[in-house]
Amino acid sequence: GNTTAETSTAGAGEVVSAAEDSTTEVVSPSHFRGSSSRPVPNPELISAEVKMGDLQKDGACQTELERFCRNVERGKGHLALCLDDQVRSAAARFEEAVISEACREELRAFAIAAAKAPVPLDGKPRVAIDPVENFNELCELDAQKFCPGSSGPSLIPCLKRVKVQLDPNCGQAMDKVQQLQASEFELDPALTDACAEDIANINVCRMVKPSHKKNCLRIHMEEVSERCRQHLFESKQQENEDIRYSDGIHRTCKTEIANHCRDVDFGEARMMNCLWENAGKPNFGQQCSAEVTWEMRQASSDYRLNWRLRKACAEDIAQLCVDEKAKADESSINELLGLSGGNATTGQVLHCLKKRYGGIRSQNCKGEVMHLVKVQAQDIQADPVLSRQCKEDLERHCNSVPAMHGHLCLRNHMHELNSECMAAEVIQGSLESYDVDNKPWMKHDCSPAIREYCFDVPKGEAQVIRCLQDHMMKNGFPVLCRTSVQADMQASNNDWRLKYGLSHACQDDVDQLCHDFKDLGGGKVLECLKDSMEYITTSNCRAEIRRYVAQGSENIFAAPQVLSRCVQDVHDHCSDVEPGRGRVHDCLRSHRFELSPGCAKAEFHEQEIEAKDIRMDEMAMWRCRSSIEKFCPNPQWGQGRIWKCLEQHRHDEEMNSGCIQAIDKHLVEKHRGFFLNPEMGVCMKDAKVLCGPELGMAEARDFKSNGVVLACLVNNRHAIVDPQCREEVTRKQGQRLDHFDLDPSAKSACDDDLEKFCPMAKGKKEGRAHKCLQNNFNKLSPACKKVQQGIMVMSAEDVRFNMPLKMSCKAATQRYCRSVRPEEVEKCLMSKLYDISMETPCRNALLSDMVRQGSNIDFNPDLKRSCKEDLLRFTQLGLCTAKVPTSGMADQGLKIQCILRNIHGVKNPQCRMAAMGVMRKGSKDMRGLPGMAAAACEADTALFCKDVSAGEGQRKQCLYEHIKELHSPECRDHIKWFRQEQLKDATLNPEIERDCGNEVSSFCRSVEAGDSRRLICLERNKMMNGFSEQCKAALAKLDTTSLNITQIDFKEGLNLVFNQSVLGEVQKWIESHRSMLDGWGNVLVGGALVLGAFQAILVSYLIFRRGCRKSGYTVIEVSRELEA
Repeated sequence: GNTTAETSTAGAGEVVSAAEDSTTEVVSPSHFRGSSSRPVPNPELISAEVKMGDLQKDGACQTELERFCRNVERGKGHLALCLDDQVRSAAARFEEAVISEACREELRAFAIAAAKAPVPLDGKPRVAIDPVENFNELCELDAQKFCPGSSGPSLIPCLKRVKVQLDPNCGQAMDKVQQLQASEFELDPALTDACAEDIANINVCRMVKPSHKKNCLRIHMEEVSERCRQHLFESKQQENEDIRYSDGIHRTCKTEIANHCRDVDFGEARMMNCLWENAGKPNFGQQCSAEVTWEMRQASSDYRLNWRLRKACAEDIAQLCVDEKAKADESSINELLGLSGGNATTGQVLHCLKKRYGGIRSQNCKGEVMHLVKVQAQDIQADPVLSRQCKEDLERHCNSVPAMHGHLCLRNHMHELNSECMAAEVIQGSLESYDVDNKPWMKHDCSPAIREYCFDVPKGEAQVIRCLQDHMMKNGFPVLCRTSVQADMQASNNDWRLKYGLSHACQDDVDQLCHDFKDLGGGKVLECLKDSMEYITTSNCRAEIRRYVAQGSENIFAAPQVLSRCVQDVHDHCSDVEPGRGRVHDCLRSHRFELSPGCAKAEFHEQEIEAKDIRMDEMAMWRCRSSIEKFCPNPQWGQGRIWKCLEQHRHDEEMNSGCIQAIDKHLVEKHRGFFLNPEMGVCMKDAKVLCGPELGMAEARDFKSNGVVLACLVNNRHAIVDPQCREEVTRKQGQRLDHFDLDPSAKSACDDDLEKFCPMAKGKKEGRAHKCLQNNFNKLSPACKKVQQGIMVMSAEDVRFNMPLKMSCKAATQRYCRSVRPEEVEKCLMSKLYDISMETPCRNALLSDMVRQGSNIDFNPDLKRSCKEDLLRFTQLGLCTAKVPTSGMADQGLKIQCILRNIHGVKNPQCRMAAMGVMRKGSKDMRGLPGMAAAACEADTALFCKDVSAGEGQRKQCLYEHIKELHSPECRDHIKWFRQEQLKDATLNPEIERDCGNEVSSFCRSVEAGDSRRLICLERNKMMNGFSEQCKAALAKLDTTSLNITQIDFKEGLNLVFNQSVLGEVQKWIESHRSMLDGWGNVLVGGALVLGAFQAILVSYLIFRRGCRKSGYTVIEVSRELEA
């Protein structure tokens, strides 16, 4: 029923007493015995009829007897039974029998008198007149067996008490007797005798119809005598077997019986259960619903009043509830109801069965106990034990809550309940959790959802409840059901014993890990298990804890321990946020710096758990399930592995858009807290050494560290010892550069600049925000400039930090540089810059990087690192043409320019190698040269070379051809200087590199580049057979007339024989053997010189002979790029 908690027993009774349609009808004169409108039979006539054993044919029923019972033999009550059958048949059809009022009264008086009539002294028959046809005959054997000392008025009560053991024929006869007694109070002599004075004293009960007197007395139970009260209680025990034994509810619910329970048989409380199951339906009458609710409350108050349970659980009660049964059986009715000065004790046996449900052996008994649980779940007042123990808590917390939601209310205040109330509620809640059928309100709200999503899910073991929980976030899921499921989760998450799966799966783990909290109640055990998840040994328990955590992540009200710490914070910051889908958590985290300390720690802890396992984040799991199946097959859960897998596939075209949103949201949180990154556990040692203060802040686990540990590790990445940590830090920094919002320090420094200069880049990925800011570098605030400069330095070190290049050159990287180390990828790509198959976006990104690298030595990490000492020396010697700044973006490439202009004075071979790399890039494209070179030549380039491609050194060659016409002195100076360097090293000339490759291999294989050696070699051999016209043309453009081709001094001769590395080794050998050389030096050097000269002459002769004998060969032309 849908009655409310305020409907007290008395209130229900008032509805029952009004069941005759209205209050005025209840007290109408027609219901008064002895009223002038009702014929009163002659007592002497009735007495005579009883003595004769039947009605007189010439009495008030003469007409009816002639009409209906003409062929019935008089005696043994046959005539009375014949007329009574007519009345009963009409009543069963809810029709009026065609019998006069006078006959009715005579028939009634006869039946009452017959029920009280004594039997002959020999006890035969057992009752003076059969109350129903052949009663004496049908029940003789049972009377002898079960009631040997009973006869007359005492026999019927005795047979009632053993009815379940009676022969079926006698049982059917007793069934009819009980229906007769339901229609007429005085047909039960024992009850009539016990309650006669009470009826006389209670006016309303004196005036109601005979069929309603019994209910009236029950309604006024506290006013009647103890003797009457006891008889009423005993009578009720039998009535609950069949609704027809209670004429009031049978008549009140006649329409509902016809509409909802037409195919249900009477008896064994089946009809009452059917009415209760249907009481919440729209077309179910309110009066019948109130009657049913009151009757079910009665049946749930004492095991003896619950006919089906009493029968099914007799053996289990005897075994499991011995003390409770003995106490109930021995207590007087006044003691049971608490009318003897003490507290009421009703319901103890039923409570015992619920408490010891696991020990019940009979499946039928288990079924009846579960039905009891359903009734008490629907109506909290139907549980007398809980109602008594929770009276104050219900008044305090749930005063205005409907009865069907009373248990939910108590569970939501679990930690505030008194110990007895909590214990009772845990018992009820744990049994409800078995199945959705035990939660009638949820089943009612979720019937459509169950049919659609869970139609093939077996009942029991909370399987349907889990099914609803798993599907409730789907689009189209019924809102009413979702609300009910969420309300149930919220309530049951207040105590581990209220959750079926968890309470069954985690017993051993609770004993081992959380023993100290086991009996405390509330959410202590749940929190303990959540904090100890890594140590849980039972897989089923781990799964249940994951489910619990996931429910709390979806709805903070299903995370009571978090909510208890954040109540005020939710009120202050998120009161207008609808719970569910993680919205309240998101709201709180958006106010992370304003949260109370307890709430901040609780929310951080929730995130820490979610970061370890995506399954703990219900919304993320829901959005990413298909992506996990696609990109992370055979997943290894825990330690953030699935999150990491999804992050790595974040930019894949087939990644689900909803999952991308979940990944981005998770990444934002991870980058704010070091301990939200389980994979960063490998960095703990390095963090302690390099970032101690920052780590101390993060260990508070309250959001205040705001990403400082990761920022510190990034800044100290070169000092990280653990290679795994170094890899993780690199990956994290790559994420920050990809997504501007992930870097708290960059966001803090550059948010205003981003809004001002790059509003279209806000929220964009692939490093677009940083790229836009860097394009507006000179306009940025000082703080943002500093951040962006650091990022540009980083991106020059490793392509993984260079998001524009990384995203634009994916295909090129796979094609050209698949096996190249990450820090060498950019060099590899640069070497393919003008390859005809190079994609335009990648080429543009590389050119942009090349220009940037020429603007500041900080963007050339190899050059900066290897040339530090040489640059300092050049600066101190005043060899730099312009004043070199000590630091900052004001460098404008002056440091690089200084190194390149003094490259022949560089002592460090690594510095020379790095500098030559810069010059080679500049030889192909002058935009890659440092300082103002490209800018100085911009106007001249536009004037003389606007149609010339920038690549392969073509613009530089064009400018050289117009060198006398150039307007810019700086440009003219740069072109001259670079031409001089090209004459010294063939590798600085792209055309020579491209067009003379075969010639170098054929004629100058052993000649080292530098000091014009290769160019001289090529010039000397250009007239040889097989020397290509392309190479000759390239040499002609270079104008090698200034080179001394015919004379090679002794030093150059040695260089032809000994390359630089060999000479270096000789020099080292000399230094290490100087003591020996001091004595023998002159002799050794002189001998070496003579020997060297001889070898040089010999080698020159051999080379000359080989050139003379050289036959023709085919020159393979290297493909040229036609650049737009």
